[in-house]
Amino acid sequence: MLSLMLACGMFSRLVSGVICDRIGGVRTLLLGSALQGVGADAVSAV
Repeated sequence: MLSLMLACGMFSRLVSGVICDRIGGVRTLLLGSALQGVGADAVSAV
């Protein structure tokens, strides 16, 4: 389970870097924050 978490963390950092290169750092942070809010809302609704 730990190795899966480490792999997902690496993958998310790579994807975040690609997105940051394309749309910029501040927009990437705003997008990540918005997606975290949507995810938290989805989890709390269950």
